[in-house]
Amino acid sequence: MKNHHIVHTIAKILLIIGGLNWGLIGLFQFNLVNVIFGNMEAVARIIYVLVGLAALYKLVFWIKGGNKKKMFFSSIKRGSPLLMVESFY
Repeated sequence: MKNHHIVHTIAKILLIIGGLNWGLIGLFQFNLVNVIFGNMEAVARIIYVLVGLAALYKLVFWIKGGNKKKMFFSSIKRGSPLLMVESFY
């Protein structure tokens, strides 16, 4: 069961990274992934694929009616900044 929590936490982090990157692209035409990885196009593509897979994973979990709040609160420590992010879902 602990591995399940790790997968959820990784998916959340990837979704936050992807969301922030798309926000920066939309607002400022600034692609943070390209800035960080520069000419390493293959690495950037892997990051994009991982973000997409995380979104698909979370979508399937939510459609199946997963217990989001129970999973979330049992997988992070109290006072974590991610606590504020999850409350919007």
